[in-house]
Amino acid sequence: MARTTTACLCSFYYSLLIILAAFLSYAFFTFPMAKSQIETPLPLPSFINNSSRPLISPLQPPPLPPQVPSQAQAQAQAQDQGQVQFSHVHPRILNSTLPDNKIDLSNFLRDFSARIKSCNQLAVSDVKGSESQYNSPARNVIDNNFNTRWSNLGLGSSITLDFGSERFLCNIDIAWYRGDERVIDFVISVSNDSGTWKDVVTKSSSGTTSEPESYDLPDIAGRYLRITVTGSSLSDWVSISEARVFGALILNPPGLVSQVRSSTPNQPVSCTPLAVSSAIASGSQANFPPQNIIDNNISTRWANHGLKSSVTLDLGKESELCSVNVYWYRGNERTTDFIILISNESNSFTDVLTHSSTGSTSDFEGYNLPDVVARYVRIIVTGSSESDWVSISEIKLFGV
Repeated sequence: MARTTTACLCSFYYSLLIILAAFLSYAFFTFPMAKSQIETPLPLPSFINNSSRPLISPLQPPPLPPQVPSQAQAQAQAQDQGQVQFSHVHPRILNSTLPDNKIDLSNFLRDFSARIKSCNQLAVSDVKGSESQYNSPARNVIDNNFNTRWSNLGLGSSITLDFGSERFLCNIDIAWYRGDERVIDFVISVSNDSGTWKDVVTKSSSGTTSEPESYDLPDIAGRYLRITVTGSSLSDWVSISEARVFGALILNPPGLVSQVRSSTPNQPVSCTPLAVSSAIASGSQANFPPQNIIDNNISTRWANHGLKSSVTLDLGKESELCSVNVYWYRGNERTTDFIILISNESNSFTDVLTHSSTGSTSDFEGYNLPDVVARYVRIIVTGSSESDWVSISEIKLFGV
């Protein structure tokens, strides 16, 4: 019995010794691995590195900014790598649409377009079409009435706007008749003498609207602007409801109206209200004398029955003219066609503006004049959408 008990104890301790030896052996071999896993930092997120340069270790100091090689070094490196080296290109100053961006300095803006602070609608002194359909004359494109139009049969038909003097040109709005039914191909050209023309825009209408579409013009200066229709998706009929050009005055430009004395070139001009010494009319209705248009009272007016009635303002001395502001009586109810003329001796007058009132305002309307020097300004009313009565509440002249 005693032997049996002793044998069992020996067997138990022997088994325990084997288990302990196995545990120590496992711990001996696995401890270095566990130790290395604890001491080794977790790897940082890696990014794709397509270059041959090694990734920067987080323990290393950040690298210095790369040095920019000189132009000669860059060209040499490019030649070594078989690359083409392009020279630095400066941004363009002018948004030109001329071929090859060749700038004609005699025709483009002086002192660059960046000096134009605002673009306003330019007054048109005259408008002519290459030809016109009966009852659809060229002047319909500047009458501020979208229900009238200029029309002519034949592609290549054109219409020319005369601003009376050279103007800075910014953009043009064109309302194409039935513009929502057809696409119109056209060319816009500019000239200073109406003989030599420069094409500045070649474009097509959207074909989706009969409302005015705006087209940007290169920053160019010119007196005449021509629209030539070269194609249509519907027929060979050419029709424009309205055209409005936007730009700015050129102060004291060369080539002014020959009848009057031009001012000194490049002289800065500040346009202010001019004092009018007297007003004389071709005729007057009783109690509505021409003096009423210069009394600074819009409740009074000059009136006369009969188209081609005129009123002449005398400045008392020669003055450089900028614009004329007219307060048309019942100007929000009717459209008035008129001509503005100027003179230095009150005998021979020169036409400088042929225009129409908007018919939509009972306030002053301003009309730009060619930058000329004159003493007398005459307004002749040639038409009215309502009657043959001519009435003007007030006229203000601006200049130097």
